[in-house]
Amino acid sequence: MKRPIPASLFLVSLSLLASTTFAQDKPNAPATQDKARVFITDSQSWETRGNAGGTSGGFGAETHGGSASTDR
Repeated sequence: MKRPIPASLFLVSLSLLASTTFAQDKPNAPATQDKARVFITDSQSWETRGNAGGTSGGFGAETHGGSASTDR
């Protein structure tokens, strides 16, 4: 017949497991000066588009480009 584990042995094992789990090093949060900063500003981005096509009898192409419009 199996003998049950004594409660004191169970508690000691549980406390050792918990202490090793919580004793692990945790990375420190970076100082305020070390954090990355992101600045968002207005942009004058450019956009270009083009199409071309043809057959044995002719060829045509067009391109458009310039500052990207914000009202689409």
